[in-house]
Amino acid sequence: MIALEKPPVLLRDGDLFFWCIGIARRLVLGDFRRPEFAVELPDLADPRPFPADAAEDSVAVLEVALPRLKERCRKLIELQLQEKTSDEITHMLGITKGNFYVQVHRCHDRLKTIIEDIRERR
Repeated sequence: MIALEKPPVLLRDGDLFFWCIGIARRLVLGDFRRPEFAVELPDLADPRPFPADAAEDSVAVLEVALPRLKERCRKLIELQLQEKTSDEITHMLGITKGNFYVQVHRCHDRLKTIIEDIRERR
């Protein structure tokens, strides 16, 4: 056994035990990395195209929901929809990056609530 060939310093305080466990763990993990253990994952992508009417419905709901937000939230979300970076938005609005993320989170929560309300009423 190779473990016993190690210097006696490993015999103190149970170090030999943990050293052996480490070797065993690496051996087992090494075995599972072999090609015969490879698993082919199924393709989880939905092959159906996104329905155009669903996209149109989402845009229509968003057009109704955005005016119901406070101006600050509406501005933040509109800038995000224009694909502005967080750095650009914080510079334009004169806020810190941390404040930006807090405001975005709160605005998204408000928008989500408004959209759910709109869809319930339909």
